[in-house]
Amino acid sequence: MKKRTLLTITALMILFSTTLLPLRIVATINPYYLIVKEIAGKNGQVDLLIGPGQNPHIFSPKISDVRKLNEADLVIANGLNLESFLESYLEDLAAQGKRVLYMGNQLPDDFLVSEDEIGEANTDLHHFNPHIWLDPVILSDYLIPVIVEELSNIDPVNSVFYKVNAEKLISELHDFDEKASSYLERFRGSIVIVAHPSFTYFFRRYGIELEPVLEGVGDEPV
Repeated sequence: MKKRTLLTITALMILFSTTLLPLRIVATINPYYLIVKEIAGKNGQVDLLIGPGQNPHIFSPKISDVRKLNEADLVIANGLNLESFLESYLEDLAAQGKRVLYMGNQLPDDFLVSEDEIGEANTDLHHFNPHIWLDPVILSDYLIPVIVEELSNIDPVNSVFYKVNAEKLISELHDFDEKASSYLERFRGSIVIVAHPSFTYFFRRYGIELEPVLEGVGDEPV
């Protein structure tokens, strides 16, 4: 009887201590880092892998970055070839059973902007524009709900907490979308000249066409 009681107490202590530990989450780029911090709040230890101003296309992880990825309960990446030099590391993590959530995989192909560019060997390279988070509706209606679902699957005890935080964020994004739509309506059908096609999804949402000066991989804001 005493042995059974001791085992029960031990199990409860382990369970209790586990629930007190915050989730360890790594976001590859700053937009997802900020979003996950808002949703996870005190229940998540969120780390950013690629800092603002760094080019995710050429980012190569240090040993400390690899350790951070290995220790995470969840890794959130954009995918769509944005984090090119990280792909092999993320694939290895997923093969080991680590939760790796690619945001670009959460959208149907017809939501994505297809682009072609000329590679170094003068060959045509087909890919999708990866900057999906810049469309506020894609972010609020597709990406944030997926993040909430993933966090709730890992930590069901705090699922309501994540949902409430997400609903507040989604409401703010819907307000922003309405204001942006009202302001940009006068420019519908216009063409905007930009240095790099980072804002393609944003302007497409409001019926504005982008003409980038530069094509292909370059330094871009994230």
